[in-house]
Amino acid sequence: MQPNWQSRGWPLVGAALAGGWILLTFVRLLILYTAGPSVPALPDDFQAQPTNSAGSTGNLSQWHLFGESSAQNSLLLDAQNAPETDLQLSLRGTLNLESREDGLAIIVDDTGRQQAYRVGDNLPGGAVLESISSRRVLLRRNGALEGLSLPEQAPSEAPHTSTNATAGTNRKAGAPAPFINPNIAISGPNLESIRASSSIDAAQLAKEIQILPVLENGRFAGVRLAAGRDSQLLERSGLRPTDVVTSVNGIPLDGPQRQAELLNSLKDARSLRLTIRRDGNEQQLSVELQ
Repeated sequence: MQPNWQSRGWPLVGAALAGGWILLTFVRLLILYTAGPSVPALPDDFQAQPTNSAGSTGNLSQWHLFGESSAQNSLLLDAQNAPETDLQLSLRGTLNLESREDGLAIIVDDTGRQQAYRVGDNLPGGAVLESISSRRVLLRRNGALEGLSLPEQAPSEAPHTSTNATAGTNRKAGAPAPFINPNIAISGPNLESIRASSSIDAAQLAKEIQILPVLENGRFAGVRLAAGRDSQLLERSGLRPTDVVTSVNGIPLDGPQRQAELLNSLKDARSLRLTIRRDGNEQQLSVELQ
């Protein structure tokens, strides 16, 4: 007797498709983590006082993963004028998905513990995270605003480029930052088609997912994905919270210089291939998109 594919097979196919679309959404967010049009950063005359912190800064401070719109001038003014906090905290990087309320700030406390915080979260030392911008976050402590800035990049930590050291120095103050927005259009299924195909609200998914950078020996080695309150999202995609995603379609996740390659890798892509490190072993996670 022929199996009843309508009652038995299609749910399995649907589950596989849902997992595939979740994985694709994860990768879209990874790309948005590093890519996007240039927008104004903080004013050229912005000068932050040195941060008094105990955490290692690594090279994540080179990743200004946040964009600002013209409507955020007041935020820039606050970020420029607020005094630097004396809390023993170190800002490792910032990421924003759509608006400053949806952003993440990666902060290390005085014990070396690294954690991603959202606006409104309580921070070690009794402060509350007030807002997030490209190179600085604002804290509210005892009713007053304080700033926490990305550390200035030391010459020995500067990434290798074809330009000379002077050019790199002149670039840091006014350099545009990548803008991160889940509505950026790239080739392949968009958020609405993902929702239609898998009954998953991908826009909400984008807000639930945390992308946590992984640093090894002071260098960016990949990312971990955390699905917030819905841990089943990771399970359905085949990923685990401890997995480190090190490459997408063979392209290493080792720096913002990969953004063009990552975008091109999804153009008319028929499959998606992630290299992950799980329990110390490298594995491939693949899904067919068509």
